[in-house]
Amino acid sequence: GARWVTWVEQNPSVCQNILSLCQDWGISQTQYQLKVQCAIDWLSHTHEPYDILFLDPPFHQQWLSKTLSLLPNSGILGPTTQVYVEMAKGQDKPSLAGYKVHK
Repeated sequence: GARWVTWVEQNPSVCQNILSLCQDWGISQTQYQLKVQCAIDWLSHTHEPYDILFLDPPFHQQWLSKTLSLLPNSGILGPTTQVYVEMAKGQDKPSLAGYKVHK
């Protein structure tokens, strides 16, 4: 499993669910942080590279395109970072220029 997880979620009720799951699963508070804020705002203040990023923004709000465009200059991508993207079925694919796509 992961040694450290950072969740970024702006919906307080979803954050409460995440905290409840961590307690239920016995995950120590020293193994994660939960940021209650917009991921786009968080990216502008985060410069530490991560191994894996899971992007699951609100569908149909163009946040995925915005987030993907911010990643290369954020410092969050390391040389081996993997980015997993969730999209709504039928949603137009964002520009993936500069990304190596695996399906």
